[in-house]
Amino acid sequence: MPLIGDAALGIIAVGAYSADIDTPENRQFVRHYEAAWQTRPSRYSECGWDAAALIATALDTLKGYLGDRTRVRDALKNALPAIKPPRGPMQFDSYRQAISPIYITRTEMKAGRMVNTVIDKLPAVSQESTWGWWNRG
Repeated sequence: MPLIGDAALGIIAVGAYSADIDTPENRQFVRHYEAAWQTRPSRYSECGWDAAALIATALDTLKGYLGDRTRVRDALKNALPAIKPPRGPMQFDSYRQAISPIYITRTEMKAGRMVNTVIDKLPAVSQESTWGWWNRG
């Protein structure tokens, strides 16, 4: 956004993450991320955090043993409720697609920096139940 400059102000966007989400988990994530990298996290860094937390939790459950693919898959699935994603609650559909809230944001200036301010939130809805195109005939 800084490269776009003032032209980015007012843009409305939709996505699964914004550094401006106002939850304790996200505030902590943003604080730690900014301390480490001197910039705000993006959706890519948040997805990376989710993946790393999921894998670490599953590895703990498996005690490092990865020889049984079914156990690894189940450990990953069962690890999801144990992590606290910065984006908010998340679950998997039957195809292991992530389901989480979707945020509507507007680009604004806050404290001298451009941010994607959350202006609305859509409930977590599975694309499987919404589209179901892969089940058509």
